Amino acid sequence: MKKSTFFISFLWILVFVCTTSCREEESVFVGDMPEELLVPGSNVANLLFRTTLNDGSADNIIDGASCFSVNLPVTVIVNGMELIIQDEAGINTIEELFEENDDDEDILEIVFPITITFSDYTEETINNQDELATFAATCPEENAEDEDIECVDIVFPVTLSVFNTVMESFDAFMFANDEALNDFIDNLEEEDIVSIEFPVFLVLTDGTELEAMDFAGLEQIISDVQDDCDEDDDNDFNDDDCNDCTLDLLEEVLMSCSNWKVNQFRVNGDNLKNEFDDLSFAFDQDGNVTASSSTETFVGSWSAQGDGNAIFMVLDIPAFAAFNLSWNLNEIMETPGINKIILREGENNILRFQEACANGNGNENTNNEALDVAEVITDGDWQIASFMDGDIDATMDFLDYSFQFNDEDMVIASNGMEVSGTWMLQNNPIGLSLDFGMSQTLDVLNRDWRINVIAEDRIQLVSTSMEESISSSLVLRKR
Repeated sequence: MKKSTFFISFLWILVFVCTTSCREEESVFVGDMPEELLVPGSNVANLLFRTTLNDGSADNIIDGASCFSVNLPVTVIVNGMELIIQDEAGINTIEELFEENDDDEDILEIVFPITITFSDYTEETINNQDELATFAATCPEENAEDEDIECVDIVFPVTLSVFNTVMESFDAFMFANDEALNDFIDNLEEEDIVSIEFPVFLVLTDGTELEAMDFAGLEQIISDVQDDCDEDDDNDFNDDDCNDCTLDLLEEVLMSCSNWKVNQFRVNGDNLKNEFDDLSFAFDQDGNVTASSSTETFVGSWSAQGDGNAIFMVLDIPAFAAFNLSWNLNEIMETPGINKIILREGENNILRFQEACANGNGNENTNNEALDVAEVITDGDWQIASFMDGDIDATMDFLDYSFQFNDEDMVIASNGMEVSGTWMLQNNPIGLSLDFGMSQTLDVLNRDWRINVIAEDRIQLVSTSMEESISSSLVLRKR
């Protein structure tokens, strides 16, 4: 069917060539224009043009503008840590660093010069932050209506045949990306007769793939879905972290552990976390939630509905009124042994649960987990990505340092000169003890740290040796 449709269009073009080549310039073709033609200025041509514009919103965490994007790779400094952003994963890393500590001021610096690409794929070299701000000011405001359609993408390659009635030339083109097709449509002339090889496939933001068999179907699909998604043309980097969240996933993660701890809890700007440090939360499939300490048990209920970024989880624990809100599920962070569920309500309220299970079974941390920590920490060089010494952000003091942990409980800190210290793992809870003796700068790290998060390239530590009213956090990231 696909080949025959394209062949019929090709035959029509040949007939048209033969007819018009025997006439004078004022002669016109008499008859209906076949539906298989892409007519310049038509609605379907305009929809295709808008669908293939460059979307500049994916990197708003870097440039703060949706009408252009920063060409990658680009070097940035995030909270004092230098990163080379190569792709979307790198952009996600920036967000992860911003989210590591909600009590600090997140700072991103761009290493200039950079190149930006506008929606029409034209480029501009930017030499400093002031120039970038000037161009950003020309963009529409956050979430304002704009020209590009982001709710649907064309699946490439797409093949078009073109006959130019003036030059009497016929060409076939295969387009491999949005930029090439957008440029072609933008330069269509009235004398161009264009046919597309159908079917054309399109994919929605939720991954659904649709098939258009002709121009009418192509126009219908794009028209129907162009406003069906949140185009995310804002600078709120947390509002799209649950694109793939489902009720089943939420339940699966909640049921994977019967020992959840309150990792962060703020209501109307007040930090309530310390009030619930001694409680362990367990959720069951029947909608019951139990909060237990060593001496007391409190019961309540939980429920959830919705999908994606619009899942709402309602908590009702009579003993704890501050919990009892309809929380928007902001993110499910899945990492073995350290899963987190992040809930938000409005702009000022956040509740984050972190599992405290070993192997997801509710048991205490074991010696085997300590061995895993040792394997991770002795593999490669580490740097301090974030260090909050109480209320003081001391990250900048350690920008030039790298740390290497060896199997003999020795740690070498180097910033051109080497300083030796010791490290030791602790159990119940799993922790890391550091000691650099009387070394200036490094001696502030001399304390017992509880391991809050561990991954192959990141270790998040929380101070356990200071007064309970003062909390410090240290994030190590592998170089």
